[in-house]
Parts: sequence; C-alpha cells; structure tokens
Amino acid sequence: MLFDFSEGELSFLAVKFNLSLGREIEALAAIKVLDKAGYQDLVHQARFKLGSYYFGQSSWKEAFEQLALVDTKGFKTEQVSDLQWKLFLVNQQIGHRANLKKIAAWAERYSFKDIEEGARFCYWGYKLELYIEGSLQDCYHRYPLTFYGLKARSLANNNGQSLPGHPDPEFQFKRRPLQVEESEYFEMLRLLYDLDEQRLADSIVFEEEAKLKDLTYFDELRGLLAAADRFYLLHQLVSQHQDHLLGDTYYGNHHILPLLYPQAFQSQVTRYAEEARVSEMLVYAVMREESRFRPYVKSFAGAIGLLQLMPKTARFVGRSKRIRVSTSQLIDPDLNLRLGTIYLNDLSKRFEGNLYYTLAAYNGGASNVNRWKLKLEGPEDMDLFVEMISFNETKNYVKRVLKSYYLYQSIYGPR
Repeated sequence: MLFDFSEGELSFLAVKFNLSLGREIEALAAIKVLDKAGYQDLVHQARFKLGSYYFGQSSWKEAFEQLALVDTKGFKTEQVSDLQWKLFLVNQQIGHRANLKKIAAWAERYSFKDIEEGARFCYWGYKLELYIEGSLQDCYHRYPLTFYGLKARSLANNNGQSLPGHPDPEFQFKRRPLQVEESEYFEMLRLLYDLDEQRLADSIVFEEEAKLKDLTYFDELRGLLAAADRFYLLHQLVSQHQDHLLGDTYYGNHHILPLLYPQAFQSQVTRYAEEARVSEMLVYAVMREESRFRPYVKSFAGAIGLLQLMPKTARFVGRSKRIRVSTSQLIDPDLNLRLGTIYLNDLSKRFEGNLYYTLAAYNGGASNVNRWKLKLEGPEDMDLFVEMISFNETKNYVKRVLKSYYLYQSIYGPR
C-alpha cells in the first residue's frame, strides 16, 4: 500500500481536513472517535487544532472549552507556549482573571526558547496588572531589544533608560595607521564600487573576512561600505561578527546598534519622507525589514526594491502623482523611496494616522485590516489588534517593523 495509516492517524487527519473546510462539527465528531479509541495523545493535539480554529474565529467560549482540556505532555516547546498564549488571550476576552493570573505565574517560571515569547507574557502580565511585584520597566530590563520589551519601556514612559547610540565625541578607540597593502586594498574596493562592480567588490570583502577582528580594518571597511551604499553587506558582516564586536569597549558600547540600524540612503529618505509627511525613522524601519537595504531584491510574490513595492501598487501610486513607472525602474532607490513614502502616507491617511493599521495594510492589505479590526470588541487596543491578525506573516511583520522603529527613534531621535 502507498499509505498505511492507523485508525487514529486517519481520524486526526479527518480533524485537520474538516477544519480546513470550516466544518467544526465534523471535526469534533472525529475527536470523539479518537477519544473513544483511546488515542489520547492525538486527542490533545486535535483539541489544540480545534481550539485554535475557534480562536481564529473569535469564538472565545468554544475556544476555551477545547484549549482548557489540552494536556501538553508530549507537546513541543513552541506548542506549549502557543497553547498558553491562546489561553491567555481567550481568558482575557471572557474575563476569567483568576485563570489569567495562573498563566502569568506559569510564564514567570517557564524557560522560553524564544525571548520574544517571554517578553510578550511579561508585557501583558504587567499591562493587565497580574503581578503584585515589579513593573513594566522590569520587562524592558529583562528583554531590552525585543518588541514587547521596547513596548514596555514606551508604556512605562521610562525616559531615563537610553539605548546605546552614537559614540561619545570625546571617546575614540586608538586607530593604528593603515599599512600600505591595506590602503591599496581599500582604494581598489572604492574603485570597484565606483565602477558599479558591486558583486566583485563584495566577493573580495568576504575573502578577507578574517581580518574583521582587527578594529582599525573593520572601522575603515565600515566607512567604505556605507559610502558605497552597501548597507546589506555591512549588516551581514556586523551580524556575523557581533559577538566579537560586543566584547570590545568601543563597538560594544557605542556602534553596534547604529551599524545594525543604519540611516541607509539618507539623503533620499530625508527628502521623500519630508515630501510625503511620514516619519524618516519609520521609512528606515520599513526599509530594513522589507529589503535589508538591498535595492535589487525581489520577493517570491513579485515585490521589488528597498520598500518592496508590488509593480501594480507602484503604478497606481505613480498615476496619482503623474509619475510614469515601469517594473524595471523599481530597483532605483530614488524612485522606490519616492513611491513607497507616498504609499505609506496614503495608508496612514486612510487609517487616520494609526501606525499599527498602516503597517498591517502595507503588508497584508487594507481590506484585511478592516476585517481584523472587527475582531476587536470595546475600545481599540492596538496590542490586542496585533495579536488578532490572522496572517502570521503580517503579525510578525508589524512587530518587526515597530521594533525597528522604536530602535531607530532611540538611536537617532524621533524624526
């Protein structure tokens, strides 16, 4: 036989198949078959699937009834965290505060593999006043460079805590003179970049990657790559050698974040952000998360350039400003940033300046944002809105861009 499934596996597949078609009654019937046959491990996995389905439908009572019955024995670590988070939001929606406190206490003891998960429980625990001791500032101190850690600092208005940014003007590491061979090497790289031989120059940089442990060499290369607009390559090198640089007094305390969050294509960003009346720091954040500063990058979906514009969207925006746009032109940083900032402003005006809705629409579409908004009951809670986004890609996108936005503001100021 091509496939040889057990009775339990077939029933579990029936649960997933029926849920994919929106048939929760049939899925529940398949779970009962699993339970009656004694496949308890699969029963709990199936209840998790059904509870998650109800969660996505905002059917809070039904979601609670299924998720509360799940035994996580045999679950993977990320499944345990996901279950507890869904239970947390479900209990928040139905007003079971005692259950919320239990989950918050569990989160305090649990060892999360992903620090973003730990930061999320910490932030919401303090936001809903579930902890007797401590404050939101503690979440920032425990998870300083996470989305929810930075959100905690923002909510606590903890202005006394600053992130490392530009170096103290009176503190400089002692640079040694460049050797003749090094000077010739850097001059060759400059010439190659000036001649638009980026690929060749980049490959040469990687061939000499071992020399990056020399801080004078690294500092010279950093300036050269920034001048050549090779911010993606610089980001790669800094990320790969971050542990070494963090161990150095100069780079560890002063330069790491600006290197990971650079003001790439600064003159164009400043100009077009001002013309479109959007925040410069927001444009940098979107650019960083969309393309990692690569003008020529193209996504599987067909989005192109620094701000990952879809050709159809770019042409629509161009027509509104009488700008003729062809798909091949979108790799040009100048045009891409001009159209992208206009589009960001259009979305911002559509959603009355709401940054969360704007970013969600930029990634997931404006019509989907309107649908996700309907899941919110009562006063608008942007933290809840983010968690109610049904597209994981868009949910994570909004968090990544906002995290970068907060960090850009911390490093360069709120422009």
